[in-house]
Amino acid sequence: MNPSQTRRPNKRRKYGPKETSLSRSKPPIATSKRLQDETEKDDEERRLESLLFGTPLISSTAKGKQKVLGEAEKPAAENSGLDHLADSELFITDFPDEEAVLAKDASQGEETGSQSSSISDSDSETDTEAEPPSSKPTTSAKAPTWSMSKASSSKPSVWLDPSDAAVTISLKDDKRLRKLRDAPEDDQIGGLQYEVKLRDQFEKINPAPAWATAAREKLRNPNAKQKRRRSSVSSQASSDEENDVEELLHGTGSIINTDHKPSLLPPTKLDILGLRDANQTGRSESEVSSVRFHPSPTVPVLLTAGTDRRLRLFNIDGLTNPILQTIHTPNLPITNAQFHPSGQSIFLSGARPYFVTYDLQSGTTTESPRGLWSSSSVTEDGKAQGDRSMEIAKFSDDGKLLAVGGRGGYVHLLQCGTGGSGASAQVITSLKMNRPLKDLEWCGSYGGGNALGEAGGSGRLELMTMSNEGQVYIWDVGSRRCVRTWTDESMYGASKVARGGAGKYFAFGSKTGIVNVYGDGAGSSQSSTTSETPLKAIQNLVNPITSVRFDPSCQVMAIASKYKPAQLRMVHLPSLTVFSNWPTTSTPLGVVMSVDFSAGSEYFAVGNNRGRVLLYNLKHFGTR
Repeated sequence: MNPSQTRRPNKRRKYGPKETSLSRSKPPIATSKRLQDETEKDDEERRLESLLFGTPLISSTAKGKQKVLGEAEKPAAENSGLDHLADSELFITDFPDEEAVLAKDASQGEETGSQSSSISDSDSETDTEAEPPSSKPTTSAKAPTWSMSKASSSKPSVWLDPSDAAVTISLKDDKRLRKLRDAPEDDQIGGLQYEVKLRDQFEKINPAPAWATAAREKLRNPNAKQKRRRSSVSSQASSDEENDVEELLHGTGSIINTDHKPSLLPPTKLDILGLRDANQTGRSESEVSSVRFHPSPTVPVLLTAGTDRRLRLFNIDGLTNPILQTIHTPNLPITNAQFHPSGQSIFLSGARPYFVTYDLQSGTTTESPRGLWSSSSVTEDGKAQGDRSMEIAKFSDDGKLLAVGGRGGYVHLLQCGTGGSGASAQVITSLKMNRPLKDLEWCGSYGGGNALGEAGGSGRLELMTMSNEGQVYIWDVGSRRCVRTWTDESMYGASKVARGGAGKYFAFGSKTGIVNVYGDGAGSSQSSTTSETPLKAIQNLVNPITSVRFDPSCQVMAIASKYKPAQLRMVHLPSLTVFSNWPTTSTPLGVVMSVDFSAGSEYFAVGNNRGRVLLYNLKHFGTR
C-alpha cells in the first residue's frame, strides 16, 4: 500500500448534518425547563421578572397552587421608622467632639493653644468670638458641634478644618518631617501645631511679599489708616494742593525721588537680570558701534548708532522699549555718538572731516562746516594737515568745549553753540603732542574758573591725552600748554582711557588686555612725578581693550574688547575685584562693540556686532 494513501487515524470525517446557528443558540434542555418551572421560583424572583418583562406577578399561596396578586395584595414595604424625617435630617456632619478636642489641646501645652489662635486669626485679627448658629436641624441624636476661638467678624477662613485638631503626627518617624523639630527630642505634635510648623517652614523658603505684609498691618491696626481730609480745610491749603497737582501734571518727568544715595554694592556677587533687547522694536542692520543713555535720570532714552548710517532713539522701560525716532545720515557712517552734557542735542561723528548734531527739542539736523582746522594744523613744510576723521571726540563737563583728536598728535578744541549746535562751531586752538594720539579724556575744572581759565588766572580746565606708547600728557586749556607728563612702565601699547567719579578713578586699557586703574593723582597737574603706580591691574582679558565705562555711582566698571566674542568683565571698584558670577559662558553677548550705564545705574546696555543691544537690570540700584 502506498504510504501516501494511508488514512490518518486522528483525522475523522464528519458525515452528519452541519450545525446551524439556530441549533447552536438553543439552550440546554435542563436550563429551559428551569426557566419554565414556576414552582421552584420564590416571590422575589417572580417580582423581578414582573418588573423586567411585564408579566403578571404570581405568588404561590399553597403547595401546588398559584395566585395572581393585585395591587392591594402586594406586600408592603418594611417600616424603617424614618418616614416622618425630612431628607436633610437623615444625615449629620461628623464633627469632632469639642470637649475631646479642648482636652487634647490642653495636654499639648500653652504653646499649641497660642499657635492655634494665630492660625484662626490669619485673615483678621478681631478678638470677638463667633456666635453659634441661630437655627439647628432637629434630629433624634444630638449632633456634635464645634466653634472657633477667634473667628473673623466678616467670614471664617475657608481652609480651616476642625478635624485637624484631633490628628497626631510623629516628627521622628518620617525623615522629611525631622526638619520641623525645634529640639532633637520633639516627636508627637497635634494637627494645629503641625500646620503652624509647615506654615513657618514655607515662609522661610518663600518670604511674604511687602504688599501682603502691609495689608496685614492695616488689618491689625485699622485706626492707623490715614483719614480723609475734612471739608473744613482752609481755602489756602486747598489752593496749595491744586498747585501741586497742576505742577505734577504739567511735565512728563519722573515722580520718584532720585536724590537718595545708593548703598554700597557687595563685591561677591552681581545681582543682574536680563531684560528684552533695548532695540527689539528697531534692530540695527549693522554692528552697533555706539550705545549711550541720556545724562538725565528722569529721561529714560537710549541712543544706538552704527555704520548703517542711522541713529535710533528708544524709550527704555524694561518691557517693550518702544522706538521713538530714527534719523538717517546718508553721508556719515556713525562710529561715535553721544549726548551733549546738557541733554539737548546729540553729537554724531565718524570717518569724515565733519560732524552732525541733532537737536532733540526742534528735531533738526545740523552739519558742521568742513575743513575746520585745515589752516591751524599744518606740517613743517607748510602743508595742511588734512584730518579726515573725527572718531575721537569728547565734550567737556560743562559742554562748552569739544576736544577732537587728529593725526600727527594734534588735538583740536572747538567751541560749539548753545546746546552743542555744530552750525556755529569754531576752532579756538590746537594742541600738539610729540607722539601720535590714541585717546583723550577731560580731567575736570580746577580753581573755579570757566572753560578757558579766564577767572583771574586761578581757575583752569585740564585735558588728558594719551599716546600709543602709553605716555600721558596733561594740558592746561586756558594757557594752551602741557603742565605734566608721566608714563606707566607696566603698560605695553595703550588703547583706551576713561575717567570715573569726577576724577576719582582713571582707567587705561592696553593692547594686551590689561586695564590699569589709577586714583585721582593720575589726572592731577599738581604732582611732579613722572610715573604713576596703578591701584590695581585687571588682567582678566587678553585682547586689546576697546571699551571702558564707569557707572555714575562709581561702583562698577565695565571693560570689553571687540576682537573676540564674549570679552566683557564687570569690576567692583571699591574692592577692585572682578565679579565671577556674570557674565557666564551662556550669556549671549556676541562681539561687544560698545557698553554704557544709565544715569541711575539701574540699566546696563551692551551693543554687539549682530545689531542687537542687550539690556540688563542691576537690581542693587533699582528694579525695572
